[in-house]
Amino acid sequence: MFTVCVSVDLGANGPLKKKPRVLLIYAKDNAYHCNAVQCLALYLQQCCYCEVKFDQWFQDEIGDISALGWLLLQIGSVENVVVVNSEAGWRQCEGDGRNVAFHKIRRDTPLEDCFLFAIKELHGRRQRVFNVAFPYTHSSYFIDNIGIHEGRTYVLMRHIEDLVLDIQRLSKRDANGKKLALAVNASGYTRCREGQLLEAAIKQAGEFFLSNPDWFARSYYQKEERNELLLRHEHPIPVFDSGLGPSLDQLSITSNALTILLGNEGLGINFYYPPSSLGDDSNSLTISNIEEIFESMNADYENTY
Repeated sequence: MFTVCVSVDLGANGPLKKKPRVLLIYAKDNAYHCNAVQCLALYLQQCCYCEVKFDQWFQDEIGDISALGWLLLQIGSVENVVVVNSEAGWRQCEGDGRNVAFHKIRRDTPLEDCFLFAIKELHGRRQRVFNVAFPYTHSSYFIDNIGIHEGRTYVLMRHIEDLVLDIQRLSKRDANGKKLALAVNASGYTRCREGQLLEAAIKQAGEFFLSNPDWFARSYYQKEERNELLLRHEHPIPVFDSGLGPSLDQLSITSNALTILLGNEGLGINFYYPPSSLGDDSNSLTISNIEEIFESMNADYENTY
C-alpha cells in the first residue's frame, strides 16, 4: 500500500494567488523566546506564502502611533492571527483574573509587551485565531479558550504542515482524494536557510528554559494593581507612546543579519539577542556560524541576569 500525493507549490507560481495576512501575537518572555518567534515569522513570510505582520519589523510605524495603536490596527485588518503560547503569556492572563499585573525587571526587547491587551481584544472578533507553541512551552501554559479550534494547539514544528494548510485554507486531500504534499513539513523545513535559523532558535530557547526552571521568578515581579495596558484599553484616551522602550544604543542588536543571510532579498529585519561578547561586527554573521552565536547567548544571558 502506498499513498499517491500531489505536490503543492506555496510560491508565486503555485495555485495560491493571494498571500493571507497573518499577525503574530506573543508575550516577550525573554530574548530567547522573542528570537524563536521572529524566526517563525521569517519562515512563514519566506517559505509559506504569507504576508506576516510582526511588530519588530514595523518599528517606524509603531513610533508614529504607539505599540497598542499599531496592534489594534492590525487586529482589525488581518484575517489570521497566530497566538504563540508561552509561560509569561499564560501568567499574564491568569494574573489578570486576580487583578495581579506582572512587570519585567529588565526589558530585554525594544518594544512594549502587549500580549494581554491583544488576547482581550481578540475575544468576540471574527478573525481566524490559531494557537501555537514551541516544544519548550509546557502544555499547562497553553491558553485553550481562543482560536478556531478551541482546545487545540499546534506544537511547532511538529504541526507546521497542519498550521500552514489551515492558514491557506487547504485540505489535506484534493478533490480526487490524493494527499497534498507540501515542502513545508516537520521533516523538511530545515532544507531552507530560514528553517535552519528557526530550528537553531527553538533549540537554544529550549536549552535555556530547561536549565533555568526559575527564570520567570528571576525576570518578573508582580503587583496587585490594574495594569496600565488594561486601563488604556478600557479608557482609550489618545496618548502618544512610541512603545519603543530604551534607545537602540542601549540594547544589544545584531543588525543586517537577515540581509546577510538572505542576500538582497532580506526584509531589513534586526535580530535582538542578549548582550553578546561577539563584538559589534554584525557583518561577520553567516549561516555557518549561527550555532556559535546561539551557543554564546546562553552564557552571556547568565552573566547579564
